Amino acid sequence: MELNLYALKTFREVVDQRSFSKTAAKLYLSQPAVSLQIQALENYFQVPLLVREKGRIKLTQEGRTVYDYAGKLEKLKAEFLQSMDRHAPALSPGNIFSRISSNHCRQNILIPGWP
Repeated sequence: MELNLYALKTFREVVDQRSFSKTAAKLYLSQPAVSLQIQALENYFQVPLLVREKGRIKLTQEGRTVYDYAGKLEKLKAEFLQSMDRHAPALSPGNIFSRISSNHCRQNILIPGWP
């Protein structure tokens, strides 16, 4: 398994929202899909990232580290894409590449003329 940047984004959102269900609604996912992404990250790192107690979510020490680095990766990704906008017209707002993936199938779709 490779590290999934979208799962890291989902993890940060769970921490920020302090809720799996609010995160699911915000990211247009089901609550079980959010839980599976967090579980996949915990399996990847082989440590618990969150402690779930009485309806509250708390970060473990390892979870804090993942949260902080995931934020840095998000900023780096945004910086990279902004830099590429100057060099690759296909990545400009008029031509957005979107990756749609599921457990067993990945497909790239070009959506020209997106706002």
